[in-house]
Amino acid sequence: MKKIFFPILLILFSSAFAFSSYTGFKKLKKGDWSSYILVSDDGRENRVNYVYGGERKVDGKAVRIMELSGNMDGKKIVIQLWFDKYGKPVKYITRMSNGQLVCMTQPAIPEEYYKQFTPKDKTPEEFKPEKPDIRYGTYKLSDGRKIPVAIFKTESGETYVSGKVPFGIVKQISKGKVVLYLTDFGVGKKLEIPFDKAKMCRPFTMPSFPGVITPPISIP
Repeated sequence: MKKIFFPILLILFSSAFAFSSYTGFKKLKKGDWSSYILVSDDGRENRVNYVYGGERKVDGKAVRIMELSGNMDGKKIVIQLWFDKYGKPVKYITRMSNGQLVCMTQPAIPEEYYKQFTPKDKTPEEFKPEKPDIRYGTYKLSDGRKIPVAIFKTESGETYVSGKVPFGIVKQISKGKVVLYLTDFGVGKKLEIPFDKAKMCRPFTMPSFPGVITPPISIP
């Protein structure tokens, strides 16, 4: 009986630990990064890296910096985003293929590529650990590392999140298909576009059309 009882206790303890290990998203530190594969509707895969560049002061106002880089349909991209205190993007800096930096007030990529990777102080409401009907499991990287995950139901499928991973997101399933999954993460990565150069980036003026007003760059 004792030989059977001990393994059962071990299993119960491990399960209890898994249930209690998720306490929300980790607090981001400058240099935190994560790398993903994004899968398009037609099955094409693109690798995208996200780096948190920390918080800086610009004209006396705080901005948080996030940079994404990778290959989109065979083309190298580097885009840096500045977010205000409300989590709203206020500046987009793109490094062109010739190395030139161009800044804009409108995004050069779809919102889906950056919205959920906005630097946050708190765990998003939809991923709070107090939510009901959370499932728990383990996500395994190709190098053998195992990450405890909390699995939340979404309108179209499921999202796997972890307090061990920068930005929190681990895997997403939509309409029965995997659309995003984590491949690596770590600390201490530098931005490809240095902050001082990003501040001096060349403004891009959109062509003017009757009745269309291009907003200036401003930080609340």
